[in-house]
Amino acid sequence: MDRESGLSKEAISKTYRLSKGRFGYRPIQAHLREKSFGYGRDRALRLTREIGIQDEQSNRYKPYGTDIPHDHGSLNLLKANRKPSTLDEVCLAATTYPKIDEQLLYSATVMDLFSRRIRGRSV
Repeated sequence: MDRESGLSKEAISKTYRLSKGRFGYRPIQAHLREKSFGYGRDRALRLTREIGIQDEQSNRYKPYGTDIPHDHGSLNLLKANRKPSTLDEVCLAATTYPKIDEQLLYSATVMDLFSRRIRGRSV
C-alpha cells in the first residue's frame, strides 16, 4: 500500500463516519473532490470496497395510507369497462405527498381518460 492510497483510505473512512454511514462511494468521491482529493469514481469504489464500506439505504418516504385492513388487492374498475368515447366520461385522479423543505404537501391531479389531458390540479 503506497502512502497516497493510505491517505485516501483515511479520508474515505473519515467522510463515511461523518455521514453516519449514509454515504456510498459516489457521494464520498464527490465530497472528497471538493477537499482536493482528485480521483475518480472507479478508484473511490475500489478503495471503499477494500475498506469494507457499504452505504445504508434508508427509507426516504413512506406514504400515508388507509387504516382499513385489506385481504385483497385494489379492484381495477376500468379494466372491465370499455374505453371512453367522449370527453368527461371517465376521469382519473392521482394524489401524491411530496416533502419539500421538511414540510409534507398534498398534490392532486385529475386527468380525462379520453383525451389524456390534465383537467385540474391542486397543491
